[in-house]
Amino acid sequence: MASKTHVTTNESFAVWGSGFKANEPVLLSVMFDSRSQVIIGGGTGAQVAANDAGAFAVQFDEIGGSAPSTGIKAIMAQGGEGSVASTPLMVVDTMVIPTSPASSLAANPTATGGETTVWGAGFRPGEFVAIGAVGAAAGRDTIITGGESNISGAFELTVTIDLAPGIYTLRAIGDDGSTASAPLLITNPKE
Repeated sequence: MASKTHVTTNESFAVWGSGFKANEPVLLSVMFDSRSQVIIGGGTGAQVAANDAGAFAVQFDEIGGSAPSTGIKAIMAQGGEGSVASTPLMVVDTMVIPTSPASSLAANPTATGGETTVWGAGFRPGEFVAIGAVGAAAGRDTIITGGESNISGAFELTVTIDLAPGIYTLRAIGDDGSTASAPLLITNPKE
């Protein structure tokens, strides 16, 4: 599981993970200490469900709940079927957000069940990037792949696509805040 490495209490951020059971609902919370936690976003239940591959990504407007003290905390992901994961998160008072170069994304058209290649550029060197198809799973975003940008801030990822024919928006979200989008055309398989 991963998220941005540093966040303020009122800043938007993404959390993504894998290794969960297919379609497992996942509750995400921030552990402030051994006895205190807040459900991210201030909700009362699971905020996301893993996709068929056991992966998820979700964006939050802020941590929510009562403002935690600054310092290193833990994000806990608890699956409804028993899966558990955690990752560290540094909560800071204020953050200077570095200027990110314009990020871009491109993908080859493909048929359902075929492979496509997704390229990205303008990301930060070594930035982990999650690629999702917006609204692709019954109106919910679904992660299709992810990877790390190279020293030039670029990446190339090949993935098999099992989405229905149509045109989709791909969204790339980097753990350092870079974002980009591109269309993905999926056709019927040739017979």
